[in-house]
Amino acid sequence: VALALQKPLEDMMGALTIFSQAPIRVGDLCRYGQTVGRVEDIGLRTTRIRTLTNTVVSVPNSQVAIRDLENLTYRTKIRYWPTLRLRYDTGPEQIERICAGIVALLEQTEFVHDDGIRARFTDFAEDAILIKVHCFLKTTEFPQSLEYREELNLGIMKIVAAEGARFALPGRAIQVEGEISQPPT
Repeated sequence: VALALQKPLEDMMGALTIFSQAPIRVGDLCRYGQTVGRVEDIGLRTTRIRTLTNTVVSVPNSQVAIRDLENLTYRTKIRYWPTLRLRYDTGPEQIERICAGIVALLEQTEFVHDDGIRARFTDFAEDAILIKVHCFLKTTEFPQSLEYREELNLGIMKIVAAEGARFALPGRAIQVEGEISQPPT
């Protein structure tokens, strides 16, 4: 009997932990492992999370109590941090102007927090030059953050285009040096 009741008791103790410590509440947006969604119900055995794709995941309370759980509802701002992939024919002066232009864009945008703004040329990838952009958006709502991201992305695209640079596509290029002879006709 004790062996049969072990799992249900673990889940009820997990529910007690969830109710007493309140790391999540019904309606909270959270990330549990790879699952992101809103908490729909916290029962005695399981917690139900409605995912962003509108499915429901039931997680045993014993697992919720011991695994890492990120409550996104409690955040005070949302991070924006794209990695830009520029072609290798982008010159150093272009990169400097692009980074400066992006920083200016972020500094002038009212929905971007003033602290933590950066745009840095960070890496040489196999098929692109990488620029990493970082700032925080003045919102806690995901749909609003998507609007802000779209506006910033379009602004960055305009800056890159104005500098005559282009984004890189994943892949490999083969450079042939010298003349290629044409076969006789």
